[in-house]
Amino acid sequence: MKRVERPKIEQLSTGEQFHLVDMKLFEVIEGKNEPSSIRFEVPDTDKNKRVYPYVEDRNLLIFEGQYYIILVSQQDELGFKDCDAIQIGAELSLQTQEKKVSGYFSIEEALSHTFEGSNFKYINRCSKQIQLQFENFGGESRMKMIRKLLDRFDIECIFDNMTVIFADRIGKTTDKLYKFGYNVNAIKKTTDDRNCYFSVLLLGHTPSKEEGEGQQFTYYYESPLKYKMPELIRHRQADNIEDDKIKDNGTALERCKAAVNDIPIVSITVDHKEANFDDSNEPKVGDKAILQHHKYNMDFDVRVVKRTRYPYEQTPNNYEFSNKRDELVDRTEEQKKWTSDILSIVKDLDRQLLEQSNGYAERINKLTEEKAEEAKKESDAAKKLAELVKENQKNFQTNIIKSNTEPTQNLEPGKSLWLNTSEEPNMLYLWTGTEWSKIGVNAPEEIGAVTKVNFEETTNSIKQSVETVEKTQTAQGEQLKQAQSTLETQAEAIKAKVTITEVGNYVSSIGMSNLIRNSLLKTDSSHWSFAPNVSRDTAVTYNGSYTIKTDQIGLTTDSWRGAINEKVPAVAGEDFVISGWFMTDDKSKIDKGLRLEVEFFNASGTRIAASNVDFFPLENNVWKFAFGTFKAPVGTVFVDGRFYVIRNGRLWASKMMLQRGTKPSEFTENAADIAGKDELLSQIAEKVATVDYNKKIEQIDRDITANKDGITLAAKKTEVYTRVESDGKYATDSYVKTMEARISVTEKDILSTVKVGNVISSINQTAEKIQIEAKRINLIGAVTAESIAGKLLEGITIRARDPNDNNNFTEMSNGRIFTQGFQTPAQWNQWSKKVVTGLEKGLFYSRGYKEDGSQANYVEIAAWGASFNTGNDGATYGSQTFTILDKGQRKSITAKSYDESMGWKPTFTIDNPQSAELVKITSNAIYFYNMNKNYKNELVTEDGGS
Repeated sequence: MKRVERPKIEQLSTGEQFHLVDMKLFEVIEGKNEPSSIRFEVPDTDKNKRVYPYVEDRNLLIFEGQYYIILVSQQDELGFKDCDAIQIGAELSLQTQEKKVSGYFSIEEALSHTFEGSNFKYINRCSKQIQLQFENFGGESRMKMIRKLLDRFDIECIFDNMTVIFADRIGKTTDKLYKFGYNVNAIKKTTDDRNCYFSVLLLGHTPSKEEGEGQQFTYYYESPLKYKMPELIRHRQADNIEDDKIKDNGTALERCKAAVNDIPIVSITVDHKEANFDDSNEPKVGDKAILQHHKYNMDFDVRVVKRTRYPYEQTPNNYEFSNKRDELVDRTEEQKKWTSDILSIVKDLDRQLLEQSNGYAERINKLTEEKAEEAKKESDAAKKLAELVKENQKNFQTNIIKSNTEPTQNLEPGKSLWLNTSEEPNMLYLWTGTEWSKIGVNAPEEIGAVTKVNFEETTNSIKQSVETVEKTQTAQGEQLKQAQSTLETQAEAIKAKVTITEVGNYVSSIGMSNLIRNSLLKTDSSHWSFAPNVSRDTAVTYNGSYTIKTDQIGLTTDSWRGAINEKVPAVAGEDFVISGWFMTDDKSKIDKGLRLEVEFFNASGTRIAASNVDFFPLENNVWKFAFGTFKAPVGTVFVDGRFYVIRNGRLWASKMMLQRGTKPSEFTENAADIAGKDELLSQIAEKVATVDYNKKIEQIDRDITANKDGITLAAKKTEVYTRVESDGKYATDSYVKTMEARISVTEKDILSTVKVGNVISSINQTAEKIQIEAKRINLIGAVTAESIAGKLLEGITIRARDPNDNNNFTEMSNGRIFTQGFQTPAQWNQWSKKVVTGLEKGLFYSRGYKEDGSQANYVEIAAWGASFNTGNDGATYGSQTFTILDKGQRKSITAKSYDESMGWKPTFTIDNPQSAELVKITSNAIYFYNMNKNYKNELVTEDGGS
């Protein structure tokens, strides 16, 4: 039997403590999520003469480091005191949090409110980050509030004196086996299904008149265990749930699961075969174990939720196991379920294969015809493209013939080029069909011969100017282009400049297809549904397209009047973007706003969600583009798009689109509204000229200068975007962007600058240094340096990897330093293969892990102390305590600078549980204990001696 230190009684008023030596009963009851309790009997004997008077109500019992409040229930005529003691955490049931709060709270926020103003503390070790809604949370005892948090967040807690520790789950998985005939005499299992239900009906939200009315949202739920239950009880149904806030299947499913109690209460009692076991190896509250009785085909994974133990008696522990589905698993039933699931899947596959094989011939023929038609179309397109490429190559691609004599063979007029290598400099000639025509000039007399055409000659310079104006018609619209080049040669300098000015339509991308039918309203308003005072308007147009007008006056409540397109199929999780152009002639009449909205419907046609975006205000008589992006929720089968005036106002809409994706594209019609390919191509060409900025003027200057000061190359580009309104006039706003790059080369340095607007970056290279100036400098690739100096090196993640093994790396991220490496498992490193070392929030740690993932060893060092573990042995060091522990046999040495159990004196404790021996040394005494023989030797220094 494990040796346990004797409990002590502390008088609350004076703080005096005395050991409780002689006890007739000492029963410790520990439960999950509740303070533990102790029931004990104290006789009036010589061994208890010093402590017996202090066994009174409200005094403290100290056991295993925990403080318990004593409640004496009775005292008989023989002097026996029958007592109960409750862990001090039970005091939270007598403390009230008077403040009430409402809203959405995380676990941390809810705990902070619960313990606000209390002398108790809490530690939050929960990993969950969810937020739940609370109404009037407070106004009751703190213990009741804790119970609510445990239930709502599905977490657990441990009471540790004046601290409550919260975690996702307490306890661990053990290999403890309770087996009939081995260490258990009897296992009793009883099942109570009196309060079980297996289905429920939920009555949810009913759409209001403002929401478009419709059927009430309903949801019927059946437990997966329903048809595994006997016929007699499987049809039990819980009371209907009525909650007008529930609108979607996901929320309804969670609510129904919480309401249906489909797990019968299973009670399992274990009668131990023997009591000679080490208590340290027994599972604690929250731990998992295995329970087997093969004679009755019973094989369970169980979780301990309550245990009763007798630390000073040869009596085995009593255990109560959880009846929750995830904590009491019938391993035999699980195996049967897996077998059944596999068989059902195989049968379903057989059925599907049979059904599919019956229609294979017809489907293959149909697919063959479709693929043949597609292949023919693709072949025609590929053939046409190949012919165009071949024609371009034939018309424009050529080779330059280098020779000192005129070529005479394989010549094509207007295409063949000859580089004459017999003259200096070499000149190019073009074959006209009858003779070789020189391209360019290279002699002064030739320059003079053509001066009147395109040259001006002065005393010190030669200036050549060529100017062309070109107007072309493309598939995107009209384009006007002017190009001018100047070449100036002076005595000591050469200067060349090319200027290109281009005016054209702004071309944008083509996006996903439009799901809205009849989006241009060409002949009627089919495929649209209009609210009152909403109509198709042919008088007001946007870029030649008809509009939808909603004109609402005198309404006193929100009516959401506009137009809705037909529903189209959708799938949960898809992204949809709705867009359009909108205009008003009097924004003062719009009193509540304007909205674009996407509605989502389930299979029965019930609306389950409506996501929208506001796009007010508008300017009078100015068309504005608006869009919104939304994701389809769970249960979505259909979707539609709509726009509306919330209450009063006049609005026109045009070129509406509903598309799959997250970004709207330029407008295009639904493919079903387009008669043929030519019309589709015409529409694409038309839409390119109708974007927000539909005209663009672009000027490019390229300048080269070479003189005695050096060489300068410059390129400058100016883009001016403008918008032409429907009346033919330019809008007042425009967008101007200037970009310039320049390179200057001298014998001393090279200077490179790039300018976009007012942002400038530069690189200056001399013989001594290279200077780089920019708002951001990105270095891509391997960077090596002998020295780096700077004010700040900042980033989200800095990672350094072993070039020979990517599994070995060091990383700095999120305020921590982390390194990982692998080594060969050996005895000296306790067979650890992976080593993880880090620094996080003031804590330095190094941990080793075995090949199976279990922890082999660790060390943790922080300002508050250090902890060491080598697998079987461990040690902890703090400002107050130092402990060395043999985990295998639980032998330990502990040193404390002050021990509250010994009158706050420094102590040194040597503990050998296997021999039930304990030695404790204080500043004024030495104590020797042997718990097997129940004796204690003391050497105490008193006033008169020892």
